[in-house]
Amino acid sequence: MIDVHTRQVPHSGSRADYWPDIFTANKEEALTAPLQGSELLEGETLPPGSRLYSPKLLDAWGDTPYEPISREDWLKDTSALDGIGPPQAPLLCDISREHRTGVLKTALAHDAAEPFKAD
Repeated sequence: MIDVHTRQVPHSGSRADYWPDIFTANKEEALTAPLQGSELLEGETLPPGSRLYSPKLLDAWGDTPYEPISREDWLKDTSALDGIGPPQAPLLCDISREHRTGVLKTALAHDAAEPFKAD
């Protein structure tokens, strides 16, 4: 079943679409502290009211024209499929730690982009 929120949110490619408490697509609303990654390392989330910048897809990459898709059959040799089988269910399906690591990487990338300041 599709979440009601999913149907109501226009898809922009920004993480802010589905996690507005942590991300914003508006650069002016984003946390501009030079050490966001350090703040995330000290706690589980950012300080209350602080959000990371996650641009909309078109703002980050722009619109890209593509060549027309050819209509010929591209799969001519199926031998590459011989070793593929049904996926095995994982023993543990909690991705909280992995997701937090991804958020932390985003914050650390922000930190690295800040200009180096002399003391």
